[in-house]
Amino acid sequence: GQRSALDRHLRADIAAHGQREPILILDGQVIDGRHRLRACEQIGIEPVVREVSADDGDPIALVVSLNLHRRHLTESQRALVGAQIATLAHGTNQHLPIGNSSVTYGQAATLLNVGKRSISRAHDVLHHGVPELTQAVQRGEMAVSTAANLSRLPADTQREVLAKTPDEIRAIAREVKARIKEAGVCGPSAVKIFEQLAADQNLSGIEQCAVVEVIKAEDSPLPTPS
Repeated sequence: GQRSALDRHLRADIAAHGQREPILILDGQVIDGRHRLRACEQIGIEPVVREVSADDGDPIALVVSLNLHRRHLTESQRALVGAQIATLAHGTNQHLPIGNSSVTYGQAATLLNVGKRSISRAHDVLHHGVPELTQAVQRGEMAVSTAANLSRLPADTQREVLAKTPDEIRAIAREVKARIKEAGVCGPSAVKIFEQLAADQNLSGIEQCAVVEVIKAEDSPLPTPS
């Protein structure tokens, strides 16, 4: 996809010309440059990092300025940025100070051009999801709504879902939809087709849930098991 192509381009650019911009770190957390960090790790070079200090001004404003105009970020990725801004600013509180002003979650959502509900879902992912779940949203591999649902499950169960790649889950979802359309059925009959495919693919219950989430995310969802 587009994200994979961008990652390949970034790796090639860093391999050819070196890392042009440092990775910014605040209190041990990467606030800018996750893709650069992963690219450096993948090609085996030592990343250039810089700790954000008081000399850089308000770190929350810095995060906003670095991410606000990045058009290539998906809505889910922008929601995660918004939730991270809230976490950096005020933990789980509903207000986050930027400079001398006070910005509500709703205003933060407007800044990042996402819905307030998406920010709330991203908050759940950050605070209740395993790190791998947050990373899946950061890489654009999973919608924040799906990740928020998964974040309610036990950590081991979350990791079970993530054991299958997003492409594998999407491929299974496409196959489910194709079989249901071909059969021209709905309701219980459609559920039976889903269950048969799940058995064929040896999907765990939680992997079945992940497939259902993908199907629900389609523009014209078909009847699926709850």
